[in-house]
Amino acid sequence: MITRTSPRALAPLTLAASIFSLAFAYTMQYGFGFEPCILCLYQRPAYFMVAAFTLLAIFLSTKNPRAARAILWICVLLFVIETA
Repeated sequence: MITRTSPRALAPLTLAASIFSLAFAYTMQYGFGFEPCILCLYQRPAYFMVAAFTLLAIFLSTKNPRAARAILWICVLLFVIETA
């Protein structure tokens, strides 16, 4: 059964996934000397946008959970677009 999850629960997970992905990419590039491919360079701004939108959703989750849920759906869309 699928239940409706609160944006307060999903937003920190989305933020953690985005920050972890960026931290891993930059650690591999600057820490271990690997050169990123062009696709990796194109995906990084999308991860930054997801992190920024997720922070916005966290701040909106107490006042307007419906808007926070819509912003999280935008983040899902960005994740799908950047992996394609």
